[in-house]
Amino acid sequence: MRNVFAGFLGIVALLAGLLGVVLQWIDHSARDPRPTEQVALAVAEDPAVHTAVAQEVTQRLEESLKQVDLPYEQLTQQLTEAVEVTVEEVLADQGFDTAWRTILGQSRERLVADLDAWRSGDPSPDLTLNLTPIAHLVLDQLKTHGDPAVALAAEHIEVPDQMVMTGTRLEDRVTEIASPTLQLAQLWQAFLLLAAVVLLLAVAFARPRGRGVVLLLVGLFAAGGGALLRYLLDQVGLPGRGQATLVQTMATVATRQLTSSLAASLMLLVWVGLAMAVVGLTWWVIAARRHPAHPRPGR
Repeated sequence: MRNVFAGFLGIVALLAGLLGVVLQWIDHSARDPRPTEQVALAVAEDPAVHTAVAQEVTQRLEESLKQVDLPYEQLTQQLTEAVEVTVEEVLADQGFDTAWRTILGQSRERLVADLDAWRSGDPSPDLTLNLTPIAHLVLDQLKTHGDPAVALAAEHIEVPDQMVMTGTRLEDRVTEIASPTLQLAQLWQAFLLLAAVVLLLAVAFARPRGRGVVLLLVGLFAAGGGALLRYLLDQVGLPGRGQATLVQTMATVATRQLTSSLAASLMLLVWVGLAMAVVGLTWWVIAARRHPAHPRPGR
């Protein structure tokens, strides 16, 4: 009976540990800037995102050109062509990576803050993107253009302080899940501590010959659960790009990157589970030799 109860405690420890690992990943991805930088680099290298950014920045700057009073129409054409070329040059430059990390970092902070502040009945937050840093890079390069007329005209182009794009609004059901999950994710350390304490109680409560078995089974289930979740992540179909806005395209690419990151975290759980299973098996063998089962007396 003691071993059965110890096994139950082992299952509780396993569930708490698995939940703690997932919550740690969620909290780390949402509030730590380092995962965002990794996503930013992956997103920046995606051809679809590169094309969408170029088109959006070019369109916004061309709209600003219409507000500039140029002396002759040919200069307008020259400036328009210069904008298109300069946008491509900026996107290929190293300075773009820094600006891009800043942009995605701001978007992450804005979305997380909106989800933290969200309450039932509030409208769902929007996914937004502020392209102002890239527009300023383009404008600074235009001001040093080889054609003096283009460089002089660029001095009169004004870039809005907040060139914010609203790409899409989170679905209500997604917001209803994401907001409380972000709050719960901050307790990941408590779940991992609970898992460790309950596992120790399970081992202590089991009989000497059963302690290794508890560790072995918990380890195997942890490794199997991590492997199963990782497999399911690989099978989840993510939406194709299609005719999407820049923000939607970025969200798709970022989701792919984050899914890969979660799969890596689950792989760590697999290795920890296997290590625990090896320790449990070794303990079981040693305990079996030290405490051999006593044969029942004959009738």
